Amino acid sequence: MANASAPLILQVRDLHLSFGKVKAIDGVSFEARRHEILAIIGPNGAGKTCIFNCINGFYQPQGGAIDFEGLPITNLAPHKIATRGISRVFQHIELFQGLSTVDNLMAARHIHMKRGVFPAALYFGWTRREEIRNRRMVEEIIDFLEIQPIRDRLVGTLPYGMRKRVDLGRALAAEPRLLLLDEPMAGMNLEEKEDIARFILDIQEEHGTTIILVEHDIQAIMDIAERVMVIDFGHKVAEGPPEAIVNNPAVIQAYLGKKRT
Repeated sequence: MANASAPLILQVRDLHLSFGKVKAIDGVSFEARRHEILAIIGPNGAGKTCIFNCINGFYQPQGGAIDFEGLPITNLAPHKIATRGISRVFQHIELFQGLSTVDNLMAARHIHMKRGVFPAALYFGWTRREEIRNRRMVEEIIDFLEIQPIRDRLVGTLPYGMRKRVDLGRALAAEPRLLLLDEPMAGMNLEEKEDIARFILDIQEEHGTTIILVEHDIQAIMDIAERVMVIDFGHKVAEGPPEAIVNNPAVIQAYLGKKRT
C-alpha cells in the first residue's frame, strides 16, 4: 500500500486540453505515488479518458506539464512514453483478433526486443537468449492471470471477459511501472469483476506497480482504490480517500445534480 511518504512517480500540473471551444480538461493537477492505486471517477464526458490520452501521448495538451519519474513526458510520442515504463488498457478492447493469446502477449514485448531483423532470422546467441527471456515473461503472465486454457486460442474466438483479461496481460507484458486502466471492468458480470479486482490488487502487491484506473463501479473503487479523484466538466472537484469521496456533496452533485448532454 502506498503512503504519503512514498516517492512521486507521476506529476500532472495545470493540464489544459481543448477541442475547439470545448474544454475537455481545464486546469487539472494531481500526483500519483509509487505502489499506489488511484481511481479517477466522474460522469460520462467529464474528461477522464482525455487525461489518460495526455499521459500516454495520444493527445498533446495546450497547457500544463506531465512528469514521470521526475522527467518531462508532455510532448513525447506514445511509443517513447511506453518505453519509459507506462502501459495502458483501453476502454475498448484493442487486441489482434486473428492471433492467439500467446502471440498477443508476445507482441507487447517488442519494446524489450533489442535485436534486429537479421540476428532474429539467424536465431543464434543473444537473439536466442532474448527470445527465451521474452517467452518466459509471457508464460509468467499467463500463469498469473490464470489463462492457461486459452493460451493457444485465437483471441477473436474468446468470450468478452477473457478478452479483457488478455488485454490486461498484454499491458503487463510491457513491464510497466505505471499502469493506466480505462474502465477495466466495463461490460463484465459480477464474477468477472471480482476476478479483475483481485488481479489489480495482486499487480500492485506482487509487482509493485502504480495503478491509475478510470472506473464507474463505485463499489469496486471502494474495495481497491487507496485514493480517488473526481472529475466533472474537465475540472477536479474532489480528491481523497474513497470513504470521504462517496459522501462529498460536490461528488453527489456531479453525478446526480447536473443535466449532461
